[in-house]
Amino acid sequence: MSQHPDRFVERHIGPRQTDIDAMLRTLSCRDLDDLIGRAVPASIRLRSELELAPPLSEVEAMDALVSDAVQRGARIRTGGRRLRNDGFFFQPTVLTDVPLDSRIMNEEPFGPVVPIASFSTFEDAMVEANRLPYGLAAYAYTKSAATIGALGSIVESGMVSINHQGLALPETPFGGIKDSGYGSEGGTEAMDAYLNTKFLTQMHG
Repeated sequence: MSQHPDRFVERHIGPRQTDIDAMLRTLSCRDLDDLIGRAVPASIRLRSELELAPPLSEVEAMDALVSDAVQRGARIRTGGRRLRNDGFFFQPTVLTDVPLDSRIMNEEPFGPVVPIASFSTFEDAMVEANRLPYGLAAYAYTKSAATIGALGSIVESGMVSINHQGLALPETPFGGIKDSGYGSEGGTEAMDAYLNTKFLTQMHG
């Protein structure tokens, strides 16, 4: 496959699906710096309209993960610390130039932290997307129909959402693969565990 420097794959926890989808669809980016330069100011504007929920007891863990990434060379583009240094609120954070051996690229932060690592080829992006033993949800944004088809077949995830965040609907299956779970919630697939499959065959004559 050819190189795709204008496309990216993300593992993302977003504030509001419609706002994030609209922002990403309107971005026309030639490189990662262009993307960050446009997305970070947009996210800051969105933040003033949002209610930030506390991530319970995960604040210390996010603090440690962000600090570890920065010590290994990551750059904080927005956020990066606990709000007011008390309570259970952590600033929405974007990290770039995050090395793959940092903890945040190997452990899920369970908080409003987006670590971003760039890739020069589609193949490299897919290797990283499938590297960890987790596979709940994956998101991608692209204008290429060929890339959409490749993502659907290559990404090892129970759910793949392309060009929007169309997951967790009651009529669709919600579930992961590998260490991210077994089976599905939602959709007709949620009933599979409660049913017995029976194969009945008959020959006539």
